[in-house]
Amino acid sequence: KLGSLAVSWNLKRNPVSGVGRRIFEYTNYATKYDLGIEGQEDLMVIKYTGRGPGEARPDKYIPHCDEDCAGKRQTKGNRVATMVMHCDVPEAGGETNFRNSNVHLRPEKGSAIFFSYMGSDEIMDSGFTEHSDCPVIKGDKFITMQWMRYGVDAANPWDSFDTRGVQIMQEAENLDEKDEHPRDEYFGDEEDGEYLQDHETTLDEGSDEL
Repeated sequence: KLGSLAVSWNLKRNPVSGVGRRIFEYTNYATKYDLGIEGQEDLMVIKYTGRGPGEARPDKYIPHCDEDCAGKRQTKGNRVATMVMHCDVPEAGGETNFRNSNVHLRPEKGSAIFFSYMGSDEIMDSGFTEHSDCPVIKGDKFITMQWMRYGVDAANPWDSFDTRGVQIMQEAENLDEKDEHPRDEYFGDEEDGEYLQDHETTLDEGSDEL
């Protein structure tokens, strides 16, 4: 089960807003990223339910990175860090495995996992933070998760960027500008000043023109 907690980060007495602010305070302390809280993704809430040790086909979780992990330069607007908070833990299963860093973490209620994947040179890691969840065997695993992005703010929120770091609205505006005369073509030299432009022909009622 998947959900999100969409609240303003600036609410003074809201517990969810307070948790969000503390996440970013810790992240900036640990990484020196200097991330702002405005324009970030909402807190994500996920619940996993075990179906017992006799389950013939338990859930499978493919190892993955939370952002590009090919050792390339960070793309503006993309993720750079993750915080996973364990609100409830199962009796069996539900571990998180970082196979490339040889770390296997068993969840504890009230604990959190934090990992970042951009260096101080703004180069992303090369798979060191690749991870996967292990299936929940018995009980429930209930987590709250925050993905943190670099280069976003209130005017440039996370969902205004595509995976290339290009702002979607800006790209649309650029395409609109190009489409003002999408098929205009120039023929001849500047002295001739000859232009050929596509145009629409408006037919009057009763016109014989085809």
